[in-house]
Amino acid sequence: MASPETTFRPLAGLFVLGLLGCGVPGAPEPDPGRFDVQAIPVPVDPQHPERVRVGSLEFRGGLELRGDDARFGGLSGLSISRDGRWLVAVTDQGHWVRLALLHDDRERLVGIAEARLGALADLAGAPLQGKHLQDAESLAKSPGGDFLVAFERQHRLWRYDRGSGLSGIPKQVQAPADLGQAPSNAGLEAVTSLPDGRLLMLVEDWERDGHGVGWLGGPGAWAPVAYPLAGQYRPSGAATLASGDVVVLERYYTPATGPCSRLSRIPLATIVPGAVLRGEPLAELSSPLSVDNFEGVDARVAENGEELLYLVSDDNFSPLQRTLLLQFALSPAPAPQD
Repeated sequence: MASPETTFRPLAGLFVLGLLGCGVPGAPEPDPGRFDVQAIPVPVDPQHPERVRVGSLEFRGGLELRGDDARFGGLSGLSISRDGRWLVAVTDQGHWVRLALLHDDRERLVGIAEARLGALADLAGAPLQGKHLQDAESLAKSPGGDFLVAFERQHRLWRYDRGSGLSGIPKQVQAPADLGQAPSNAGLEAVTSLPDGRLLMLVEDWERDGHGVGWLGGPGAWAPVAYPLAGQYRPSGAATLASGDVVVLERYYTPATGPCSRLSRIPLATIVPGAVLRGEPLAELSSPLSVDNFEGVDARVAENGEELLYLVSDDNFSPLQRTLLLQFALSPAPAPQD
């Protein structure tokens, strides 16, 4: 079992002294991208720590992450490697984060084993400067392994090659012609790559004909889709399951309720040009559950065939908020009715 509080230390003992060059001739310089993370276990329901069921989800593990680098926070897009070893995220202040995840022998999330962070580069290879350029809000991985990052304020899509990843120099991706009309601070929050390589993209808060705005396709072949907006919930993330179905993460906040999130599942067969994408409810997360400003979601398949979901929250670099990383197992989709 994991200890109540796990603090990552890259190495220990005399080897650390050697690695950091503390009086050891010829020792390499420390990696400026590495930083320490406290991974503090959290239950899904602090009032009932034994609880594991939330809607169609089964809670498998939760961590509150506290980094000792002031740039850590604001996680707004999420990608989990297929084997679950790595988490990659982008922040709304123009950085990428890479964490090595620890799971127990039942693939439950229990800790962090390594942490690195760096600046996202612009098209010329220089670090992004200014909030209007740094505001990365969504991260999707293509079937070929490239990363696609969606930015708001200056709305755009950039592709980072699989070889260099998010530390490399991106290329501009042709976006839908009307993306620039989206609200400055409510752009592409939910972007995911379908198994055939098409992208599904939903704008956070832009209404047209009574529905949220979205697109399906790719450069030169974008088609509109619509997403129903219910109450105050707005899309903040999306992930594609092994079946091709898409899980959409939504959230809202009011001072009275605090942060609230919900997840729904859109069948792949219904994701077609011009469609209104109606999802099947999976779960809602609100107080008194462990919830914060969830903006990132991704999925992977465990060795036993279970579909695992990971959620990460954007703490807005506020001492009143937390960076939470939660893991759930998703119940199988119901069989179609004859």
